[in-house]
Amino acid sequence: MSETLANLRSIPTDQLIKTHDFLAQNTIAGVQYYLDELARRDTENANKTLLELTSQMKWMTVTIVVLTVVNVILVAFSVWGAH
Repeated sequence: MSETLANLRSIPTDQLIKTHDFLAQNTIAGVQYYLDELARRDTENANKTLLELTSQMKWMTVTIVVLTVVNVILVAFSVWGAH
């Protein structure tokens, strides 16, 4: 018998791993089992890359904003300082 989806989602990760390891002793895994794990790893790697790129974009944006503010201040001083 399988768990309900709500119950499955409420089980702590540690318990899911223990249950999987227990049941895996009496189960024969097919090729799809390994393909699913490879796909999960690919997704995890892609997510890590996206998070790194997002962080880089954030810091680039902060840098551009700071430089823009500095540029506006310098232009204002040069325009009003000339009069």
